[in-house]
Amino acid sequence: MSNISAPERCIVAATARIGTLAPLGLAPGENLVSNRTADAESYQQYLRAKALVRARQLADAASVLEQVVARDPDYAPAWALLGEAYASTPNFHQAFWSGDIEQTRRVVDASLPRAEAAARRAIELDPNHADGYASLGRVMDVRRQLVLAEELYSKALALDPNNPDVLHRYSSLLAGLGRLKEALAMRQLLQQLEPFVPIFNAVTASVLWENGQNDIAIAMFKDMPQGRVGRAGELARIYAAAGRYSEAVDSILEIPPGNYLPGTVEEAARLLRKAPAIAASPQSLPRLGYLGFVYLYVGAPDRILDFHDGSVAAGYSVPGTTAWLWNPSYAPVRKSERFKAFVRSAGLVDYWRVKGWPEFCRPMADDDFVCV
Repeated sequence: MSNISAPERCIVAATARIGTLAPLGLAPGENLVSNRTADAESYQQYLRAKALVRARQLADAASVLEQVVARDPDYAPAWALLGEAYASTPNFHQAFWSGDIEQTRRVVDASLPRAEAAARRAIELDPNHADGYASLGRVMDVRRQLVLAEELYSKALALDPNNPDVLHRYSSLLAGLGRLKEALAMRQLLQQLEPFVPIFNAVTASVLWENGQNDIAIAMFKDMPQGRVGRAGELARIYAAAGRYSEAVDSILEIPPGNYLPGTVEEAARLLRKAPAIAASPQSLPRLGYLGFVYLYVGAPDRILDFHDGSVAAGYSVPGTTAWLWNPSYAPVRKSERFKAFVRSAGLVDYWRVKGWPEFCRPMADDDFVCV
């Protein structure tokens, strides 16, 4: 196994253990968190908060967990989960989805320091608890400290190879780095362990699409409930890439109210109704945030990077959204100088120079590189 990567070794080890160990990589008879608190109420509230975090009801989850750690300050799993809730808050704020840089930055500045403090507290209380390292890894990956983020996820997975939340975060990072095949293998293991969590399924479907498996991705998204997991927007992205513009518009218009700032959804649908077309003044097109894939089909592919550059500027660069850029439909974007500037600013080039280049990009002379 010396010639395979660290995530691949973790996948092999974890796959071998499925069916031979208790769920989540625990020894037979061992409980996930009950041996870390004597307070039954804290444990019940922790479980409630975990369900809320997975449903991306993050404010409610944080409120519950803040009460838990106030009552039970040495409860490491609650601190780790609180860090995850804080770290994910900007990702599910309408300002981030809409590409509003200033408002997103305010949310980031309010949440990420608290996320880091909570994650570090979890590790301090229990250095053998995987979720603390995963929570801190989440903070580091959105802050573009990608080598450190991978080290933290690797540490978490070594402690608990069957931990679904760690597999979710680590595979999302790998996808954003252009390591799509490794990401997909990890997602497939995750699906064996947790096949019914909507946010897990949504990201798995996205990684399948990024790997070119369009039909499977569409089927998965159609089976999901509507809500904060991005089902309608992601279906629209896939349909548009396949040239199914009418279906893409219909999907955009199914996005629930409140997910975006007012007017964003309507503008995206209006533009996509004209596809394929060439915009007369590409730079005058409105900002569309998550829905900026529409630019690709109205002759303004460079504008797709508005959202990604804005995320870096706001201090919150999400690997899962960067992963979209590796889909075949984004090839024209990857060949642009603006894309090269983005992957530098997002920390990807620094990571690649340490860990190796993905299949889409290769180094050139004079410290340059090219992507296809």
